[in-house]
Amino acid sequence: MPKFSLLIPTKNRAEILGQTLDHLLLQTFKDFECVVVDNDDTEATEECFQKRKLPSNFRHFRTGGLSMPDNWQVAVEQAAGEYLIILEDKTIIKTNLLAILNFLFTSKPDCNCITWRQCVADISKLNKEFLNIKNPKISQVLTSDLIKFASSSNWPAFSTIAPRGFNCAIHSRFARRSDFEAPAFRLCRPISPDYSIAYQYIALNDYLIHLSDSATIINAAAPSNGLEAHRKGELFKSFSKELGLNECDYYKFAPSKVFSVHNSLTSDAIRIFKEFKKTENFKISLPEYYVNISYETVFRKCLGCDIETDVRQFQQEIRLLDADVKLVTLEFLKKNHIDFCNRWGLPSVYHNALEMHISTFFK
Repeated sequence: MPKFSLLIPTKNRAEILGQTLDHLLLQTFKDFECVVVDNDDTEATEECFQKRKLPSNFRHFRTGGLSMPDNWQVAVEQAAGEYLIILEDKTIIKTNLLAILNFLFTSKPDCNCITWRQCVADISKLNKEFLNIKNPKISQVLTSDLIKFASSSNWPAFSTIAPRGFNCAIHSRFARRSDFEAPAFRLCRPISPDYSIAYQYIALNDYLIHLSDSATIINAAAPSNGLEAHRKGELFKSFSKELGLNECDYYKFAPSKVFSVHNSLTSDAIRIFKEFKKTENFKISLPEYYVNISYETVFRKCLGCDIETDVRQFQQEIRLLDADVKLVTLEFLKKNHIDFCNRWGLPSVYHNALEMHISTFFK
């Protein structure tokens, strides 16, 4: 059994996969396997894999025609390692990450998960010194604190620390556990497979270890399929078709019925925490919740999406809010829109757009 399984679920991105594979060969710790789970519509990814003549611990597994969560789950089921790491096809891991993880897991055998920060950079311009983790800072994080982040809609903090596949190594005893009658345990679930990993881990574990250093690098030069599809208005259609979902499924368990990524994450959290009987710890703070939906709705407008239906729905929901909640929500919106832009790295053009559209939500 290899110590680590590095899993790369991918679809139609052969042009950037090669760089990820090449950097894995530089790992100082060699007891790992790499499994490329190829959901392509063509043979391009297989050709990219085969022409590299990689060592025997690299495997290619063909799927095709699967939804993203299903392809991720196939990757998990293909893994033979003691610890599982899911990698984006546009991500490289620093050369000594596996060595550090091996040391930490060996010294803490009861730990089921280690997470780390990610950074975005043009990989072609990085020097070798940046590709190593130096003097890693390690902390123990209680999963109860992660629930607080999610309850207050502090998604930047939650996303940085919580185990979302791309930013963590998870013990196989958790990833493959079968000691539940209902629901049947599956690590990567719709709608958001990365966040479903986080919610289930939080529901079933007391703590994790976090590296505050960036250990994986997302290639800034690689195209973002999600953002481009969002700009073209195709993201919802393509993703929903794969999953067999209607728009209402995205917010089925959430308080608001406005379509947004934030609302989808909240709905998934409510559903999964309810299934694992953890709802008593997950109490949504409505002002922060509605603030995030407001911001994202305006962000979608700035991308050129038609949000008129969502604005009308949001206005109706705001009118029905308790007066105190409504007042706090409006104050949050007025005071924190620039901070929101900065947290998410949005350019200054969004500052004015947010300020201009905030008032429309409260007409």
